[in-house]
Amino acid sequence: MNTKQLSEQLAPAAHYRKTLLIKASQEKVFQALSTNHGIAGWWTGNVQGEHEKGGIVRLEFDGPGHLIEMRIDELRDPELVAWSCVAHNAFPEWPSTKVIFALTAESEASCKLSFEHLGLKQQCECYGDCSRGWDHFLLSLASFCETGSGSPWKL
Repeated sequence: MNTKQLSEQLAPAAHYRKTLLIKASQEKVFQALSTNHGIAGWWTGNVQGEHEKGGIVRLEFDGPGHLIEMRIDELRDPELVAWSCVAHNAFPEWPSTKVIFALTAESEASCKLSFEHLGLKQQCECYGDCSRGWDHFLLSLASFCETGSGSPWKL
């Protein structure tokens, strides 16, 4: 099942979606989404894993003690990164949800990010916290790509 089919299959659930214009090359944004160093620059500094199809990326958030494990479903350089959540110790709604980062070049120095967290529905108990978190971390991703400095999780 491709990403569009999956999105259409789950579409009635009103998932979290966000579109941003990032003033950085599509390749630079792809690297920020597909490497441990990149993710550490915008989401959390404690990230480990192999960024290859089927690989597991482990993200830890000190303080609240959150642990997230994401399986890499798709990597299409420089246009798509797709993950499935396989574990989240704080939000039981997350496992089996899908996170999709689709990138489209707008110019050599900018790209559009179309982000979806499929399965993160407004009915989920964690929706308010998670949507505010994604709002913050997606802006952090843009800042990291544009300036080299994001706002990843810190105590």
